[in-house]
Amino acid sequence: MKLNFKSQDVKIDLSLEGMLRKKVTRLEKVFDRIAGLDVFLKKIDTSRKEKYEMEGRVFIPNTSFFCREKGDSVEDAINNVIENLTRQLRWKKEERVEIW
Repeated sequence: MKLNFKSQDVKIDLSLEGMLRKKVTRLEKVFDRIAGLDVFLKKIDTSRKEKYEMEGRVFIPNTSFFCREKGDSVEDAINNVIENLTRQLRWKKEERVEIW
């Protein structure tokens, strides 16, 4: 699987990249035909509670799924995106089973 990490205002160090890779392996357990994943992380400049925003796009054969979530910390934003993408991939997997 091809992974692309991009960041606007947040420095991606080795520990953060390792955590992202660990979370992405959860997606591979749900759906095994993932071709790639794009992750974009940025810091929001507002007075709201949520300070980080993360976008994730999962590429699978014939389609892709997109998710944008916010969180208080980088870890919260990552967890929210992974949960949302996991839910979308489970839905796609169940749809494939019903067709066959």
